[in-house]
Amino acid sequence: MPPRRDVPAKHWISAWFRRFGLGPLACVPILTAAGTSAVPPATPFAPSSATLQAAAACPTGQTLCAGVCTNASYDPQNCGRCGAICPAGIACAGGVCSCPPGLTNCAGRCTNTQYDPQNCNGCGSSCTLAHASTAACVQGTCAVVTCSPGFSNCDGVPANGCEANLASDSKNCGTCGTVCTAGCVKGHCQV
Repeated sequence: MPPRRDVPAKHWISAWFRRFGLGPLACVPILTAAGTSAVPPATPFAPSSATLQAAAACPTGQTLCAGVCTNASYDPQNCGRCGAICPAGIACAGGVCSCPPGLTNCAGRCTNTQYDPQNCNGCGSSCTLAHASTAACVQGTCAVVTCSPGFSNCDGVPANGCEANLASDSKNCGTCGTVCTAGCVKGHCQV
């Protein structure tokens, strides 16, 4: 847009910026050597010829991102568009950050919900079992690995954890299956 003689320079420069979608810009007067204000001429933004040549040189299906041709459908640093970065451990498939087959995205981390005790059979489903010091996830079901001291999983049901208190359980006194008719105190049958 050439300058108009009847319109001050700061007006046509602002109009030029609006025309090319660069938003409203305030023109700051600059003092010349003579002490009068002048507005510097605007320089239009245009990609360099090297950038245009590189973009034209990208093979079909690739995009120029930061000066490098890439396939945004599978590049985790430019997933779907330039600069869209997938979190660590998450792949880019079809331009979308996602987990590889067999894994589930739980809170930004790919995990196998069939074996992850923090996400057993689903995200956020933690294997926290009563009196179990260690629990595992086996094929999507929580399982007791070790019980806290003084407790045992005598009934073999993982859902209720280490249910037997070996110090006081009259059906499991001291060890699983030891039955006391008069009661169990500190893991010993009373007579």
